[in-house]
Amino acid sequence: MQEYSKLLGDAVHRARIRMKLTQAEVADLVDVDPRTILNIEHCKGNPKLEVLIPLVRALNIDPNEIFYPEEKVESTSVRRLCNMVKECGEAEVETIIPVVDALIKAFHTWEKKRVRASVFVMENRRPFLSLIMSMDFPCMMDYNQLK
Repeated sequence: MQEYSKLLGDAVHRARIRMKLTQAEVADLVDVDPRTILNIEHCKGNPKLEVLIPLVRALNIDPNEIFYPEEKVESTSVRRLCNMVKECGEAEVETIIPVVDALIKAFHTWEKKRVRASVFVMENRRPFLSLIMSMDFPCMMDYNQLK
């Protein structure tokens, strides 16, 4: 049982740091006492499902990271992207597909040029996409313009 506590604690800690949240902020997100998050991160907690499920969802943790750690098939970035897409509705996914397709084509087309893509999450938590090419010509698309 202790091995799973460590896997959960480490996953929660990594995700919290990645999202730049405090333990108190995570506790607010999942409606628990901050000591609960502290105990989980220090491998001293054995949370009930009523805490575990909202915690894993709020921190966008891939459950396989906790329950099947030996299956390291995908990179952390690929898992994060998959989890982000899973949280979207069908209409949002249909909107995202052409954007991702265009980005992949751009990366392949300009493979030898310096191309960087940055996705920023604005205050309203809608993605803001900026494709910056080597010629310093920014192509920017606001999520609302993609609808």
